[in-house]
Amino acid sequence: MLYPVADFPEVNALPKGWVFKVTKDERRVYFIKDNGETSFNHPYFGGLPKPWILMFDTGKLREVYYNRVTKQKTREDPRYMMETLASQGSQVRKDLQQAVSMVRAGKDSQLGGRKHTEILDFNNRDQFEIVHTIDDGSGQIGGMNGGIFVVRVKGLENRLFVEKRFKSEARDFELAKKEIKMLQRLTHPSLTAYFTAFITPDPPCASLYVEFCDRGSLDNLVDKFSARGVRVPEPFVWHIFSGLCDGLDYLITGRLGKNSQPDLNWSPVIHRDIKPDNILMKSRSTIASTKYFYVVLSDFGLACDEFGDDRWQKARVTLGTSLYWAPELLKDLNDKSSTFPGQFKHSRYTDLWALGAMIFNLCVAEGQCGHLRSAPKGIDASKWSGTKGSLIDPMDIKDLNFYTPQLREAILLATTKDHMWERGVLKDMGTIGNRWACTGLAQGAPAETTHLTPRLNNGVGVTPALGFNNWNSGLSSSAATALAAANAFVGLGLKDAGYEYINTDDTWSSSARVNGTLVPDPTKWPNGVKAVADEIHALGLKIGLYGDSGTATCSGFPGSQGYETTDANTLASWGVDFWKYDNCNTPTAGTSQTRYTTMRDALLASGRPIYYAICNWGADSVYTWGQSTGNSWRVSSDVTDAWSAIVDIASSNQALAPYAGPGGFNDFDMLEVGNGGLTTEEERAHFGLWAIGKSPLLIGTDLSKISNASLAVLLNADVIAINQDPLGTPASYFQPTGASAPVSNSLYPYWSGPLSEGYVIGLVASSGPATLSVNFSDVPGLGSGTYSWKECYTGATGTGTSISATLQAHDMAIFRVLKIGETIRPMEWATEPP
Repeated sequence: MLYPVADFPEVNALPKGWVFKVTKDERRVYFIKDNGETSFNHPYFGGLPKPWILMFDTGKLREVYYNRVTKQKTREDPRYMMETLASQGSQVRKDLQQAVSMVRAGKDSQLGGRKHTEILDFNNRDQFEIVHTIDDGSGQIGGMNGGIFVVRVKGLENRLFVEKRFKSEARDFELAKKEIKMLQRLTHPSLTAYFTAFITPDPPCASLYVEFCDRGSLDNLVDKFSARGVRVPEPFVWHIFSGLCDGLDYLITGRLGKNSQPDLNWSPVIHRDIKPDNILMKSRSTIASTKYFYVVLSDFGLACDEFGDDRWQKARVTLGTSLYWAPELLKDLNDKSSTFPGQFKHSRYTDLWALGAMIFNLCVAEGQCGHLRSAPKGIDASKWSGTKGSLIDPMDIKDLNFYTPQLREAILLATTKDHMWERGVLKDMGTIGNRWACTGLAQGAPAETTHLTPRLNNGVGVTPALGFNNWNSGLSSSAATALAAANAFVGLGLKDAGYEYINTDDTWSSSARVNGTLVPDPTKWPNGVKAVADEIHALGLKIGLYGDSGTATCSGFPGSQGYETTDANTLASWGVDFWKYDNCNTPTAGTSQTRYTTMRDALLASGRPIYYAICNWGADSVYTWGQSTGNSWRVSSDVTDAWSAIVDIASSNQALAPYAGPGGFNDFDMLEVGNGGLTTEEERAHFGLWAIGKSPLLIGTDLSKISNASLAVLLNADVIAINQDPLGTPASYFQPTGASAPVSNSLYPYWSGPLSEGYVIGLVASSGPATLSVNFSDVPGLGSGTYSWKECYTGATGTGTSISATLQAHDMAIFRVLKIGETIRPMEWATEPP
């Protein structure tokens, strides 16, 4: 059985030969080795500080930490709690206590800029115990290594580190001193974190201690995807690309963030060994994290100061020589003395080129990964190996429809020889921070790609919102309506299906503020908002409210313009989880972006994670800036309970698919399912188009009167799973062979898009009864071959090279397509990569 990494981090981190079981009384997790050894202590992470134990939560099917004294349950690892450090560290040397308290980059505590402990002049190996041997010193992993070990500080079981011992031979020892001193001064969160080190000259002895990255290398990750025959999801590719570009920017300029200035006294560093097995991944400190693993650049054994006296750099060692080579950097795979790209020396530019080559490699890996063993897909083999010369063209993923043109553009810019060497466009690597960091966009790229901006990181909205809004139903914006909907969610199975937000729209408040503060209408909310929020939270659901960025809401109630901070703090004090923010009664001058950004900042400063739903009806090209501002953004005028409105919204906004992704989505507006204006077939198509378009799914009907047919549409687990797929990529039009091209303002029958596992294909009988057929070879990203499929509404399954559906007018079929032998598994890519 496979266990999602996000829910079972300790189980998934077990080394080979270990399994876990659960006691019958406390449901306490314990570990068993294949030789029969049994322990409550994790073989890598060690035991938990008393009185904590690791339990299996049968209700939520996940690991949880339980305090036997206080009865507290948490998903935060007690090993990382500061009180644990304080209690365990009393017998540990002060410098080790200080070093072990390091944490990776976070909102309140940055690893970047952290002052490192001094390099010791005495051997401190007796302060550590070896947990696991990676390399015994025979040189299998690195020629300079005198051994690589996973260790922990004696008396501090809560942290693991990696010790790199160095050989005592003169040349190796000199290089060891250089590597230790270099890492001791590097403090960027995209680089492996220095912990402590010692160098003793007589006898020559040295060890470097760095953080332990428990999720292995990028090589390991791609191996898993290659074995499964699926692509690495693009959001994670950007996560790696932008973070490492930020790290390269720091190595050259010394700046610690995109908004900081270069350090004029900085000595630039060249890494010279950027490749997948030197990119490591580390878990977040809590298993409730909604972010990807930390990705860090490691192994600075070949690094040097760009203008220093390193004898290897002074000799201008070329890329891919027999001394230092990685196969993906070779011109001729059969000749390790060749250079690739031809004749270029190590420099800040070759570091960037190697990073671009690695990202290209990551995108094209199919059964081969890390080090390329043949010409990669998309590269002319005649320009790759043999005596044909070095690669002339930059690396291009244009044939991989799984990825966006913007990623292609970034890889092209990183690996374009003309850019980097001949024209010297990148005169200062500091421009990297502006080129790619957190944006996936290079300066000078086509204007249409400028929509790739940073995602809002407020801890919610990683997948589209699922919930209820009273507006389309005509129900009152009252506490009674909200509580009735919440109870219906539980009673009808909607909560179990994943719906969680109970949202109240316009007219919930009083007609005027009281002392500058929003107050609920006392006739509609006699006990106030917080009391209702508490009841809804007690049901395991969340509550949402409505506001407006102007002076008044669309119905004339108080708006938030000029009161953003006050209102955000009020929402937080009430326990509100969702904030729909409209666009009525606003100034005629300027754009709405400024107003929505102001409220975003106020919500972030409130201290409560609140889903932020921008509702400016698609004005001011909101899709180009919505990602950095809100969790969703309306892209059209209001929906109505008519098929023509469904056609208009779906057809006019499918082209906006590239702007959406985890944390931010195009909002097609609330659902009309159950309101009577659509046939059952039209309700299926309406729900299906919203779902595969990754729009929030907010029920807008009176649940006390909903028909069984309409409820069945809303409860369809397969369609909901596609909407909530962690890859977060919306489906859009594709044109099969022989089919007519899409027509403006008309709903095209053929839709497709990638999922974290497999693809979705949507077929819509948009203008009348139809039989629609598609060959898989016509679907972007699939190609020819035999696939398995399941149709979401009928439950029909099959295998083959094509699919077909006979549909009544305005009905829809939705197929989830997988390679033969692939199964849908609970890999929570939106929260943690595998």
